[in-house]
Amino acid sequence: MRRNQRIVSRERAVVAGIPVAEACFFALDPGARVEARCADGKVVGAGDALLTVAGRAAALLGAARPARNFLQRLCG
Repeated sequence: MRRNQRIVSRERAVVAGIPVAEACFFALDPGARVEARCADGKVVGAGDALLTVAGRAAALLGAARPARNFLQRLCG
């Protein structure tokens, strides 16, 4: 079963770690479609989308937490 997911910023931040977050999804689903909605170094506000992902539901569930953890740590 394929699903879609969007990762958004909860607060104003400088984006860092997009390639690492993408790698989390590709590690569990090589066929996943990952679209970066902003680039590293960009300032985003609360509610701004960082990534949109489409792929197998199980892979999205397994990769979402590590991807968010990396983004949270690297964005500060």
